[in-house]
Amino acid sequence: SVTMAAGASNAIIVLAPTNDYAWEPTETAVLALSAGGYVIGTPNSATTTIADAQSTWYVATNGSDSADGLGWATAVLTISTGIKYAEPGGDRVFVSNGTYTLSAELVLTGAVTVASVNGRDTSVIRRPGGRILSSTHASAVLDGFTLQDASYATSAPQGGAAYMTAGTVRNCAIMNNVLQGNET
Repeated sequence: SVTMAAGASNAIIVLAPTNDYAWEPTETAVLALSAGGYVIGTPNSATTTIADAQSTWYVATNGSDSADGLGWATAVLTISTGIKYAEPGGDRVFVSNGTYTLSAELVLTGAVTVASVNGRDTSVIRRPGGRILSSTHASAVLDGFTLQDASYATSAPQGGAAYMTAGTVRNCAIMNNVLQGNET
């Protein structure tokens, strides 16, 4: 509540939403004035919209990495660009059907969710000659892809297709990947 001094015609009210990192629809906050020994004019209430803090980025095989990635019509081309836009966290990256051949490893260091739109049977991520994914954040998620054709050479026990110290890979098929140099 706010108490206005005698003769005051306005007061500042600060609304400070807290990011809970949960996906939720747009919400509203309503401020209504009530009588307290003075006449209330009109309007006597105000409404504001609170948009979800998280954003959604879009990736498609016919996209462009110079696009803004904010919708399917302006989707980016590469998953790594979608992740770059989404980091440091809370955002999601939707990936359309197709095969995505990587030139560099996907690195998830924030609370980002990368999800295929129609699942692992229609969305494939490949990286011949390298690892596909590295994840270091507990809230990072890769969901609904086939990870294939990765080849990673190391003497340490680090996954060929994916190396994770934290995070979740779910609803994925991991196949035809090679880890070389860890024969001991």
